[in-house]
Amino acid sequence: MGEPVLILLGDKIFECNYQEICQNPYTVIGVKTAENPQAVGVVEMEGAFITRLIEKPKNPPTNLVIDGVYYIQNSKLLFHCLDEIIERDIRSHNEYQLTDGLQLMLEYGEEMKIELINSLHCGTPNQLLEANQSILEKQTSQVYCFPNSVIIPPVFIEECAVIEGAIIGPYVSIGNGARVINAIIKDAIIHPNAVLQNILINRSLIGPNARVHGGFHQFNVGSSAQVDLGELHKT
Repeated sequence: MGEPVLILLGDKIFECNYQEICQNPYTVIGVKTAENPQAVGVVEMEGAFITRLIEKPKNPPTNLVIDGVYYIQNSKLLFHCLDEIIERDIRSHNEYQLTDGLQLMLEYGEEMKIELINSLHCGTPNQLLEANQSILEKQTSQVYCFPNSVIIPPVFIEECAVIEGAIIGPYVSIGNGARVINAIIKDAIIHPNAVLQNILINRSLIGPNARVHGGFHQFNVGSSAQVDLGELHKT
């Protein structure tokens, strides 16, 4: 029998008790209820145990869906079943699916239970920003003090970040070693060691070690004139 293994899908942030899940003597599948269960893997139950796992069924028997957390007691059996679905060319919707491997484990006698969990999708930039908003809203407010700067909560700023002459927030996370100078930042995630200077950004993701520099403009604007800076920056 292989060692237990915990599998987490990489495009989500999970809200669950990992310690409790990993102390379970059975294989555990993280699930949640869904309004559109036919879009994902569905779980059928009998009592406390899973009896069937179906990938994207046309007529879902339940609204309990697999949500990306898998605690597998018998990893050797899992790998055997994954090899078998490939050898037998078992596919769902023309793809090899982990769900089908888990279903094969059930057929071999593996006992499985469920754990109700919550998750935040992070597969697209918009989903990642929405997840950031949700996490910041739940955290305990901190007081930040930076030179000539205004901080509008909720935000999270690592201790070694440098903020000077900036307006930060709401909904901004700034990583360790990042530098934000003379900038206005809202609804954004700034990764470690990124540098932003002389810039206004909104709903943006700035990667590690990235450099984003803007500039200042000089205008002579006549009476009743209108200037749209957004138009000036279009390419």
